[in-house]
Amino acid sequence: MGKALAFTGHGPKGPPFGGDEMGAACIRLKALLLKEIMGRAARGYDAFYCGAARGDILFGEQVLWVKATTCPAIRLICAIPHPAQAARWSEPWR
Repeated sequence: MGKALAFTGHGPKGPPFGGDEMGAACIRLKALLLKEIMGRAARGYDAFYCGAARGDILFGEQVLWVKATTCPAIRLICAIPHPAQAARWSEPWR
């Protein structure tokens, strides 16, 4: 049986760097998340849970990248709090 890791990030206001995913702060965050996910996958973690806030989605994207490139057996499970979660989000965030 595998191991699971749950992640929660920033709430409704989004991450502190706003929507600038090309900014240094976001790139550093993604690199840290990627390192942690790859390390956990190497130690037998195969299920990664995240919420559906903007900060959570960055984590989920990194899990999907690791799945696509090095660890196809891992799973991403996203907990969406309600169907209209992203109703007011911009199209790129949806």
